[in-house]
Amino acid sequence: MSAELVAAARTDASGCREPMASLTFIATNRSQGRLRVISGTYTSPWYELRHGPMTFPIPFPTFYAEGKGVIAIEGDMRYGMLALSPVFSFDDPPTGDPIYLPVWWNVEQHCK
Repeated sequence: MSAELVAAARTDASGCREPMASLTFIATNRSQGRLRVISGTYTSPWYELRHGPMTFPIPFPTFYAEGKGVIAIEGDMRYGMLALSPVFSFDDPPTGDPIYLPVWWNVEQHCK
């Protein structure tokens, strides 16, 4: 068994998993393009914008206990929204450069 699997098994055994974040992209009938998210060392697959909300889990960009980090959005998406507070809209033509968004979250004691 690899070291990574051993660590995962220990985490499962302790019942204390690192929490995950979730992102929701809201696409309208005008939305077009595709996007992916970079959060810490994780890079999501490419997602095609389709009408309606698309929610998927991602790891927090830094250790959960830090309470803040940066995510990057890549792609040629247009006319969609990322459900953050405040909402982030993709209305401008894509530049081809990643969009870096600082994010904060409330840290809760999830394991005792």
